[in-house]
Amino acid sequence: MKDQEMSNMSTDEIKQKISINTGISIGFIVLFVFILLSSGYLVFIKGNMAFVGLMVIPACMAPILISIGKSNNKLKEELAKRS
Repeated sequence: MKDQEMSNMSTDEIKQKISINTGISIGFIVLFVFILLSSGYLVFIKGNMAFVGLMVIPACMAPILISIGKSNNKLKEELAKRS
């Protein structure tokens, strides 16, 4: 998100965007843990090597979580400037 876009947003909009980003992050982390545990169970305990590909999905989710976190930090900084 660009600085100009953030400066045009109201304080309530920034708070709403922060809560949406936090909710998305929590959802991704829950999904991340579920996929990791289920694929680990299928591969290591059941011995089914066909599910090794599932372990790639959490690695693909990491950059999304990082970008959401950076966006959230910028929004929090803008909110701190206003208060």
